[in-house]
Amino acid sequence: MKESNGAKKLRDCYAIRPGAPFYVTEFGNGYYFGLDRWKQEGMPQDVPKEKLFGFDDFGQFWLSGLIGDRIMFPAYEPEEIYRDENYHVTKDAMGREVKEFNASDLVYMPEYVGYAVKDEKTWFEDVKPRLNADSPERYAMVEEISAKAKAAAEEGKIVTYEV
Repeated sequence: MKESNGAKKLRDCYAIRPGAPFYVTEFGNGYYFGLDRWKQEGMPQDVPKEKLFGFDDFGQFWLSGLIGDRIMFPAYEPEEIYRDENYHVTKDAMGREVKEFNASDLVYMPEYVGYAVKDEKTWFEDVKPRLNADSPERYAMVEEISAKAKAAAEEGKIVTYEV
């Protein structure tokens, strides 16, 4: 099995191996707050940011999707509820009403302004049936994620869990 340089550095760090080199990565999941300005000031557009800033290869596979926003089957159909010049409110796959800013390339914490469960009736008639543990779609998702995790492990990446 070939191990990526990033995965090796991470394993050495986790094992507290003396003299191990630092694993260098971006902080904040790629939220480059100055990216537009850097481009205006001449940052190369054709060079990947990871190479430009000297980051190690991403030696991990984030095992996500087992919980979080992929638990309802069928998911709610996303739709826009409201929009003005400053922000918009959408319904997401979980049935939440989410308020977000319009005019920004930055990532902000959304504001949840409504939820699928409004009362006992909406729980029993609309939400609870979507949480059926026997749903075939649920098992197809688990198989898909498992296959991706296996492939990543075969590439020498660290398979880790993300909430």
